[in-house]
Amino acid sequence: MPCSPTAARTRLLALFAATALVTPVFAETPAAKDAARQKSLLPPLQVTITDGITATPARLPGSGARIDAKTLQQTNTTDPLRVLRRVPGVNVQEEDGFGLRPNIGLRGSRIDRSADITLMEDGVLIAPAPYAAPAAYYFPRIERMQGIEVLKGTSSIKYGPRTTSGAVNLLSSDVPDYFTGRAQAGVGSYGGLRSAVNLGTTYENWGFVADHTVTKSDGFKDIDFTGGETGFLAQDS
Repeated sequence: MPCSPTAARTRLLALFAATALVTPVFAETPAAKDAARQKSLLPPLQVTITDGITATPARLPGSGARIDAKTLQQTNTTDPLRVLRRVPGVNVQEEDGFGLRPNIGLRGSRIDRSADITLMEDGVLIAPAPYAAPAAYYFPRIERMQGIEVLKGTSSIKYGPRTTSGAVNLLSSDVPDYFTGRAQAGVGSYGGLRSAVNLGTTYENWGFVADHTVTKSDGFKDIDFTGGETGFLAQDS
């Protein structure tokens, strides 16, 4: 039996009301929204700069990178250029094949003996004349380091004097909390030899750490006409 339009509308409204009563409503609370957002965010990158402060990228002007002790052990090299190649924005050039005189540039700066960047060890300038002649006549042996910090752009202003491109800070071995020591040695062709010894301890209110490295080679060629080897002997403590 057909029903009137009024009755049909009444039945339709009653059906909608019944559906609304039995259909559950899921409302996402603000706490749930915040938890979901936190799961989608990556953890902040931690960068340790030379004054011992740990800062997030938001607090670090410019940019920075840190090579830790584990990476140095995995690389297992005496050439710092092979390690620094891992850092974006670092350009290097080989000179002798052993890393004795590193040529390092940051963000497109010239790489001639690292003259346009600031080189430090534990926050102290290592160039003999950093203001007048900043070329790296001396560079510490990478075997006795536990980390390397690379600061680029405005993040290097406070470390000067070469603040245009950036700074490289080498971190020497920490004093251990207990007695520990390690030794490493290797030989190679052309009279190659490398050795490194580390020893340290802490007792009550005092402690010490000692490092000694030796790297040598007779060279892979002889000097023409005059003769003689083209090798080297590098010792660092």
